[in-house]
Order: sequence, then C-alpha cells, then structure tokens
Amino acid sequence: MRSILILSNQPEKLARLKRILPTDYSIFTASVQEGPEFLRTSPIDVVIADVLNTKDLLVLQEIRGLQAQCVILCLVPEKEVVWEEDPWEISDFVLREPSSGREIRAILGRALEKRNMLEQLNILQNRHCSAPISGPLASSSTPAWEQLIKGVAKALSASFDLDRLLDLFLDTVVEMLHSSKVSILTLDAQYKEYRIRTYRGVSPVLVSRVRLKADEGLPLWLAQEGRIIRKQEAESKASDPLFLQIDRDLRALQAIAGIPLIARGSLIGILALGYTITGLSYTDEELETLFTLASHIAMAAQDIQLYHQTQYQKSYIEEILARMSSGVINIDENERVIIFNQRAEEILQRKTSEVLNQDLRCLPSPLGDMLFETLRTGKAYHKVEVELMPQRQP
Repeated sequence: MRSILILSNQPEKLARLKRILPTDYSIFTASVQEGPEFLRTSPIDVVIADVLNTKDLLVLQEIRGLQAQCVILCLVPEKEVVWEEDPWEISDFVLREPSSGREIRAILGRALEKRNMLEQLNILQNRHCSAPISGPLASSSTPAWEQLIKGVAKALSASFDLDRLLDLFLDTVVEMLHSSKVSILTLDAQYKEYRIRTYRGVSPVLVSRVRLKADEGLPLWLAQEGRIIRKQEAESKASDPLFLQIDRDLRALQAIAGIPLIARGSLIGILALGYTITGLSYTDEELETLFTLASHIAMAAQDIQLYHQTQYQKSYIEEILARMSSGVINIDENERVIIFNQRAEEILQRKTSEVLNQDLRCLPSPLGDMLFETLRTGKAYHKVEVELMPQRQP
C-alpha cells in the first residue's frame, strides 16, 4: 500500500485533495508546519504540499532532509509569488493552482512512478555493490550509481516536455554506459511507424531516413516479446525471415541491442544501443538495469502524450464553445464550473473570471440547483424554461 501525505493550512483544501485522490492509497493529512514531525516517525512515499509562501518552502527543505527518497509534489498559487527559494529546485513536481482533479491524479501517477524507480534502482545498486561485474558500470563507484539515479530521476521530473524527458534519459545512458551511438525511436501513430526522435553519435542523415514499420521486424518482435534483443541473437536465427528483418533494422540503427520502452502493455518506443566507446558489448546486468529504467521512462512518456492529447482536445472544445450561439456551462465532479463560454457570459451578465473554477453555487438560481441534481441523480432537463433569480430573468 502506497502512502501519501497531504499538507495544507487550509482545511477545505485538505478535504478537496483527499476527496479527489484514489482510494487505494493510505492518505494522511496535516498542516504544512506539522509535516516534518509526521515524517520523523512515518515513512511516506509522496508528499503533496499546498505552498503559499517561502516559509512553507523551507518546511519542504526540512522534509527532504528527513526522507531523501520521498517524492514531493508542490502546489503553488497561479498568481506570481516572490520566492526567496525556488519551488522547482526543492520539489520533484510543481503544479499551479487551481488544478483539476484529473491534472492532480495524472501528476501523482508520475510521482509514484518516480518513487517506484528510486526503489528499484536502490535494489539494483545494492545488488551490484555486493556482486561486481565487468563493463562500464562495474568500474563505477557508488557515487556513479548515485549519479545514475539522479540523472533518471531528473528525467522523470521533466514536467510534460517529452523531448526533454528523452534527452535527459539519453544523456544519462551515454554518461553511464559510454555508448558510442544511441537513439530512441517513438511511434508515429499516423503512419504506424517508429522514427528516431532523439539520438547521440548517429548521423543526422541516418536519422532522417530510418523508418521502422510497427508490424514488421524489430518493433513487431519487441512488442510481442517485451524483452531485450541482441544483434548476436538475431544473427544466429537469421534463417527466420522475422529475425533477418530484425538484424537489418539493428544494422540500420547502427545498434547491437534493442530495448523496448513498454508502458501498460504498449510499445511506446525503442532504445537502440551501439557499441561502447571501447568496442565492448554490454553485460546482462547492465542491460537488465537499463530495461528497468526504460520501463519507467516509457510510463512517463505515455503520461506526457496523454496529457498533451487531453490539452489539445480541451483547446479544440474551447474554440468550438467560443463560436457557439448558445450559452454553455459545465461542472466537474467536484461541483466546480469548468466551462463558461462567451455566450453564457453575455446571457447571464457575469464575467467568466467571476465564475470559472468556482463552486456551482455562484450561478444564479435555479441553474446551480438543476446542475447539482443532474450530477447527483442523473436527471436530464430538455428545453426547460426557467426564471433566473433575483431579477426573474426568463
């Protein structure tokens, strides 16, 4: 069971955050000032902190010192605040308020994914320290492993910027494994093919030309098998047309190993590894570690893609609403107004800024009552005429 600690000095904010979080977690609440005392006695996976000023940020610094592996999600005001300390430096994730329940749950998923990654890396680190292996990571000291953890953790904290996430991950791979050529391919859903999105040491000409069909060769095999493939394995089975195509794909990518980036059963991308700068191959332990890291990066990448897709749909809907001749009001599961288009503003003679993200009780009666009834009971109203209070406007 994962544990989440919500910190806020506003009781209504504590109640709202607790209400919108999934029920399959152990959720605790406290004021911001009570946070350090709580963490001195109880291990916590994720801290969600409602931060309003620099004093609250200093509390988060203290929390970081108490439980270094705890992931901190910081909620900051939408308006600009003069910070003496940088929230983006102290926290793992920062989200501006007001935020919807969906946005908070999405970034919480990223935070928990990062927590899982840190735990697994810690296990791998202990295993490698007790059983040294040959290769680039074997000669690395404990600080090198710590640098690896920091590098991947930094990548997972790359907000909703997919390119930055992949770039940071690739930089970490090159630094720790000393790969001469490495690239990440992602799926182009429109053409159903994988293309190189970010790379190191690979010719730009090659990058512009490589296209791997999703239902052929390397992508097909990785999606079906969900495991690493080395070039030697493909060459040894080259009598099979599929493995022959895999060998060709790896050769085209100048790679000796392909690692799947799988999230929720889907092949999000492919990590293609060339030889190390010394010409040596990678050990099983190194590839196993990289597979673990790639799985976390794949989950984060899928979340980012879903986020941008949602944002695009939201913008598209807002553009349609702005052009409609009818007034449109929409509330969410927390009874807040999340859509209030221009025509609604004209009809009700209320500014959008006064209504948006407010409780539905801000609407003139009986609109709020009708929306509440529909939300709670599912009752539908169709072409119903009402008089809006207090002016009794029809």
